Amino acid sequence: MNHRPSGITLVPASSFNDDAIAMLLTTGFSGYIVPIHFTMATVKAMIARDDIDLALSLTAVRASVPVGVALTAARTRKPRRKGDTRPTPVGSTRTLLAALAVVPAARDQGVGRLLLSEIVASSRRRGAVETSLQVFAPNDAARLLYESAGFTVSRPLYGFTLERAGLVADTATARVRVRPAPAAAALGLFDLCVAPDEPLAAPIWQAEPSSLARFGPPSTTYVATIEGQDTPVGVATLGTIAQETRLLSLGVIPTARRQGLGAATLQALFAVHPQIERLSVAPIVPAASTLVPFFLAIGAVRDRLEQREMVLPHGPFAGGAS
Repeated sequence: MNHRPSGITLVPASSFNDDAIAMLLTTGFSGYIVPIHFTMATVKAMIARDDIDLALSLTAVRASVPVGVALTAARTRKPRRKGDTRPTPVGSTRTLLAALAVVPAARDQGVGRLLLSEIVASSRRRGAVETSLQVFAPNDAARLLYESAGFTVSRPLYGFTLERAGLVADTATARVRVRPAPAAAALGLFDLCVAPDEPLAAPIWQAEPSSLARFGPPSTTYVATIEGQDTPVGVATLGTIAQETRLLSLGVIPTARRQGLGAATLQALFAVHPQIERLSVAPIVPAASTLVPFFLAIGAVRDRLEQREMVLPHGPFAGGAS
């Protein structure tokens, strides 16, 4: 039988400002598998980019002091292409548990379990078809907590590292040029690049087109074109996180694939950024994505640290990635 943690009250995260939430997240993730530091700016960007709703998110408070937080996002799936047969129907609402953190002094007291339970209950009350999340593969404690609430692993998520010197690109491929572009203006291009993806290969929440189109400084979106042509053939996003240069997105439109243009785009990015010696890809690439064999073919190394996407279906149409 579950017991409510002593002295804990749950209040909407909107009761706190972004700076307080950033401090709570940073403290709550102390000692985590990977170092994570939040600032007011990164929290603001995450909220705007990933549709996090602070009114739906919860903060656990004890004696007027916040000790835990669960950030929740909500999205309605929109039609992407003719013949879309994904199991989650158009117009259905999905929920993402974007972050769950408890400060060290309040851990192992049921605070995380209470936050998770209330987020799931709220998702069901709102009629969402599913709640999803991501967890690092070695984080057994968190995975067991999520499994106890009914979540199951839907797919592995991989990360990669690509060294400039190790990039394998076909010299016979047409030369590609990249130019910076507003992320919002590239929404249609982002969407076109992922349109053929099967459910298990589709991008995770934070890499869906609606998120990619909201990236701003210090991230930069680049549109790729073949030299001498104006029509875009691909798109990529670079960002700096914890002093690493991250490849946040990479896509080639379906009609331009299997021509070496993905590798050529990366080659062009290295050319315009001679100071960059390597690109890292966070462990957010679905195992079924065509990006996995692509990265391996061009000389990238798959990272040992992986994530798992976990999903809890709420309704008859839930299941699979959407």
